Amino acid sequence: MSKLGLWDKFPPGYLPNWLEDSAWNSKATGLYPHEGSSTQWEDVLKQLKDFSPDYRAILVSVIEQQSQGALSEIQAQSLQLLTQNNTFTVTTGQQIHFDLGPSYVFYKIVSAISLAQELAQKFPDSNFVPVFWMATEDHDFKEISQSVVFNNTYVWEAESYEGAGPVGRKSVIGLKPWLDWITSFFNNNSKSTAEIEIVTQIFTKPNQTLAAAIQQWVLWIFRDTSLLVLNPDEGRLKRAMIPTFIKEITPNGGIYSSVELQNLELKQQSLSPEAHVRECNLFYMNSELRERLEVSNEHANGMISGKKWTTAEIITEIEHYPERFSPNVLLRPIYQQTILPNIAYIAGPSEYKYWLQLPKALSTQKVAIPALILRKSGVFLSKSNEKKLNKWGFSLWDLFTLNEDEIRSKIFDKVDADYTMAPSLNILEEQLQVINSTLYRWNSADLKNIKLQGEQLLKALKSIEKVEQEKAVNNLLSKAEWSALNQLKQSTANPKAPQERQHRWIQELLNDPNSFYQYIQLFYQFTENSVDPTTAVEQRTKLQYFKEPFIVFC
Repeated sequence: MSKLGLWDKFPPGYLPNWLEDSAWNSKATGLYPHEGSSTQWEDVLKQLKDFSPDYRAILVSVIEQQSQGALSEIQAQSLQLLTQNNTFTVTTGQQIHFDLGPSYVFYKIVSAISLAQELAQKFPDSNFVPVFWMATEDHDFKEISQSVVFNNTYVWEAESYEGAGPVGRKSVIGLKPWLDWITSFFNNNSKSTAEIEIVTQIFTKPNQTLAAAIQQWVLWIFRDTSLLVLNPDEGRLKRAMIPTFIKEITPNGGIYSSVELQNLELKQQSLSPEAHVRECNLFYMNSELRERLEVSNEHANGMISGKKWTTAEIITEIEHYPERFSPNVLLRPIYQQTILPNIAYIAGPSEYKYWLQLPKALSTQKVAIPALILRKSGVFLSKSNEKKLNKWGFSLWDLFTLNEDEIRSKIFDKVDADYTMAPSLNILEEQLQVINSTLYRWNSADLKNIKLQGEQLLKALKSIEKVEQEKAVNNLLSKAEWSALNQLKQSTANPKAPQERQHRWIQELLNDPNSFYQYIQLFYQFTENSVDPTTAVEQRTKLQYFKEPFIVFC
């Protein structure tokens, strides 16, 4: 049976102190108006009361069309709720990976669903829908070109796609060898068969793009939740951004000045800005190319193709073809807040930092400023590794917090008292000091020799003790087990190289789908049952979400 552990704090060194304080400990930096656990949710809701009904209608229509019948019953209900003016979104986003990506993508999604669920308890007169925003317009194909399963790597070769356009528009026809590769790992695993068939069906649909495949796959995985998935590479949605796009190619009209002013405030708190802001924060885009635009002397220039427009020409193109323009990392939140009735953004650590650059820009563009919430973190601990820890007498927290010497010392503590001479050695050392003092008082010529012999004796006895302890320890933990313990620490409990950034959650999903789906159910059941019936939800100043920032799936 799958188990779920929720820790009320992060392992030491997992996050910078300022970030942990801002996100979880109600010690806001003051750089953002709705910051982490300090958020006053009522104030955020007030900004959204006049969100455009027309934008809602377009949003619902786009998601319905993109989903291609992949919505479950509960997801279809979420979409219907989104038509109502008392429904708001909790959004998280990520560049799409063809194998779903590192585990932190999973933590982002479950964090968004968890927070939406708890906000619905806190504000029963409103609805909250979690949304996964797929960063389909990103053109850095190299970042998503690898799949890693059981420490084996598959590379989506450059020959199987063309150009450097938005990754979401790429055909997945070249991923047939990857499907075979994935299947090969689970040939002898009957539990995986049905789930692999689902993935294969999704990726082998005629004319399937990466964006559509990932959208349908994520909807399937979270079919028992209210999650919706959005591909923002859509002309109907971008029509709402026409005024903002035009400002970006107008001198002093875009977000540059606002972000630069905010950057100064970050630097005053010794925080360096995470993202670079430009005078123009737009890309020009087609299926084969996404290139940065640079504006000068009443002209706009494509920085890869060399294409040039006059200001009038590019304004006309924006007005007629907004889908050809794509926001960069700092303009994307403006796009998000324009088309979504969004109350909160669930960010990773780097995202959290660049969102701190944005409140002035969001305000200047007259869109709602959402709560900035850090995603939960966590680890997957296999049942076999959990058994090893129990056998060795360690907890996962021990692995996170103890260094190698401290781990060895803890093992020594388990060795029988017969294998230590520490009390006797302490007495001997004290007696030798008394003898040396007496010889010194007598001005004995043998003092130096006696003192040296005493030191050598202590050193020899400590060496013998260490050898005997090592023998005893090896009876408890063989060399192979000691190596396995160290390897487990490095792969699972290393704050400097978190598992969530290395480990792909597709491995958990396909290796044991039933257990994986139990993880999801356990997590949401916990959220549902976390309300203290003796305290009105409306009176709570701190949501349960902020009390357990770290998840252990085992």
